[in-house]
Order: sequence, then C-alpha cells, then structure tokens
Amino acid sequence: MSTSKEIWLEAMDGARLSATFYETAESASKPLIIIGAATATPQVYYARFARYAALEGYNVLTFDYRAVGRSLFTSLKNSRAKMTDWGIYDLSAAIDWAKRNGFTKVNLLGHSVAGQVFPLAKNAFRVKAAYFVASQSAAQQHWRGFEKFKVWVFWYILIPTLTRIYGYLPGWSMGGKVGMPSTAAWEWRSWGRHPLGVLQGIKSRKEAFADINIPVHFVSLQHDKTLAPQRAVKVLQSQYAGATSSHEHLLAKDFNAKKLSHFDFFRGKHKEALWHKPLEFFAQHQ
Repeated sequence: MSTSKEIWLEAMDGARLSATFYETAESASKPLIIIGAATATPQVYYARFARYAALEGYNVLTFDYRAVGRSLFTSLKNSRAKMTDWGIYDLSAAIDWAKRNGFTKVNLLGHSVAGQVFPLAKNAFRVKAAYFVASQSAAQQHWRGFEKFKVWVFWYILIPTLTRIYGYLPGWSMGGKVGMPSTAAWEWRSWGRHPLGVLQGIKSRKEAFADINIPVHFVSLQHDKTLAPQRAVKVLQSQYAGATSSHEHLLAKDFNAKKLSHFDFFRGKHKEALWHKPLEFFAQHQ
C-alpha cells in the first residue's frame, strides 16, 4: 500500500519547486529515492515508476526542475533558469527536504542530465547511492557517424537559431513537447562544445565530481545513439573519479524489447524487465 501527495520545495535562492511524495507503508523506517529528471522532462513522466517503487517498499520523491512542468511560473521567454541551477539549487532542495523529514537512507535515481548536475548540489554527500540511466557527457566528440553530425547541427544551428526566433528552445527541437529557457539551452550548448562537457575545465567543478565517493551505477541503452551513446555515458562515469562506479549496457534482445532508447527505461511496458534493477542496486548499498 502507498499514498502520494503534492508538496512544494523551496530552493536556497527562493525558487519554489513542485514535487510529489510517494509514501510507502512504515515510511519512517524505509529508504527514500529522489528521482532527478532528464532535460525538459516533467516529473509526471516518472509517476508510474514512483508508484511501483513505493509498492516495493521505497519512499519516492519526484520534482520538477525550475522552468519545467509545474515549476514554470512565467513564460519560457522570461525565464533565466540554467541547467546548473537544477543541481546547485533544485537537487539541493530535494535533498534538504529529505533531511528535514528524517530520511537517512537517501538514494538518487537520475535520468540523463541528472548525472551531470548531481555533484553540483551542496549536500550531495547526503546521498548514499546513485543510479543513472542514460546520463552522459555532452561533449560532442563522444558521438560517431551521422549521430555526430546531428549533434553538431543541434549545438551550432538549432540552438542559436531557434532561441533567437522563439526566445526559448522549443520542445520539438529536442524530440519532445516541453521547451526550455534560452539561458539553459546556451549553457547546455557550452557543455556540448567543450571537450570536458559539464566540467568546463573549472577546478571547483572537477573537485565536486571527485568528492562523490558513494556507489554509482551507470546504465547505457542499446539504441540511445543520438542522446546518450555508450561512449558518452562511460566518459561521464570516468568523471566521477572518487566514486565506486560501475557500468551496464542494456541490449534490447535481453529484455524481449524491440528497442531501448533514451526514454524507454521508464516506460510501463518495461516494468517487469527493468524497474527492479535500481531497487536491487539501492538495496545492496543502504
């Protein structure tokens, strides 16, 4: 049995973030999973997984990054949110909420960009274990063939052109429906153009990644060629220099699936085949 309720988080800079708490039975003694979303992906996308995990004995907290989903309080044109804010402020707010509510066994299940911004959270040390699905370095040299050309077009043509036309980056340019502020898009572009991706050659950022000394598991997906190819996932893994890290490349045939792309892991059709994997990982590291 589990219940869910909508709550609000407040970040250090005063930003309010929409969140949902999925509470399992005997919640005080059970571990918590914070779900860090992918770029421009509202928390509702992870609701089915959250309910599944709650039924399996985990408390779960999902939330919308600033300027995403119910945490967007102005037009995307007027928002000055950046991707680094999602780690520095928003993930920090989620971890702070866990502390205030007495959760000592806190785990992070991150999707895509969550793996790039997690170490930027001031209180990342409170997380006991992290499991990242399709989290990657954004540096363009880690792509190959036609996919590398598509990424080049995105960084050098689509982002500069579309943000000037619309005043933000429309969702269709990323293959979805939810757009993002131009400030976030241009920061993302800088990660894609820099050989060190999110690290940007910034000493304090490299140190923040190295300070993560928990068990961290990275998952890459067979058909995720455009957004998070295996090579880019393994590069991000290497940037967690202080962590006890592992990597797993999932092949569709091993799970009776036709394909496994960037957003497939959290789809309901893979519930039986895949959703137990992060829960088993967290259970090993409490």
